[in-house]
Amino acid sequence: MQNFFIGLESIFFSEGARSLVHPVGPARQLFNKFCRLVVEHCHSQHEVKFYAGKLCITPYYLSKITRRMMGASAKELIDRQIVMEMKRLLSTTDISIKELAFHFHFETMSYMARYFRRHTGWTPNEFRKR
Repeated sequence: MQNFFIGLESIFFSEGARSLVHPVGPARQLFNKFCRLVVEHCHSQHEVKFYAGKLCITPYYLSKITRRMMGASAKELIDRQIVMEMKRLLSTTDISIKELAFHFHFETMSYMARYFRRHTGWTPNEFRKR
């Protein structure tokens, strides 16, 4: 739900409705841009450094902004988005685990499975069966 509202807010502010709402500060604007970038690039980019570079700020400053806005580090938000996308694909498609690892640019299928299990408590196959 959190990602839905963040995405909704970023769309709302980018489509000219600014005259209807109070101005958004620079940190919030960076946060909104970060959220859009994560949704767009989470399949291939897992590192904070990439997103900070796109925003022309340091990884430290990006994490400082995300902590202030969401109470979580930039890496935690990136991981949440990746896991959410993986869950969506596992529950709505018949994509193989190998294809999922390739789609999300993990070096190996076993690394992707460990990553998924660390964040969810289940292996990708266990999650799909549920």
